[in-house]
Amino acid sequence: MNPVLFNLLEKYYLNTKNWLNQTLWAVDGSPVTPLNLIQFTLLIGIVFWLSRFVLKLLNGIANKRTPPQRYMIYRLARLAYYVILGLGLLIAVSSIGVDFTHLALIAGALGVGVGFGLQNIFNHFFSGII
Repeated sequence: MNPVLFNLLEKYYLNTKNWLNQTLWAVDGSPVTPLNLIQFTLLIGIVFWLSRFVLKLLNGIANKRTPPQRYMIYRLARLAYYVILGLGLLIAVSSIGVDFTHLALIAGALGVGVGFGLQNIFNHFFSGII
């Protein structure tokens, strides 16, 4: 290989590598680089594609079933869609460097509040069963 061309390619490679690893800003002390943003964008795209793929796959299976099974598979498909979206978005945001320990504390408090709010509904539900 031509040494001049090799040196030129090596120079462009090193410049690109330095640019991709350059800190743009910091989130909770963790640097955010262009490479992190590219990774975040790719993860978001993969998550949306995967969730839509699973939704269409399960809905295709549901269309071949009888109505009671169809409704159950439809519900499972929607649940899988939202679970994949939620977990994928959390993973993508954590790839940038966001710490979720504070979010876990808020989610725990929110869960307790929702639990108290739904207590009356479940009480009436089980009273109706009994």
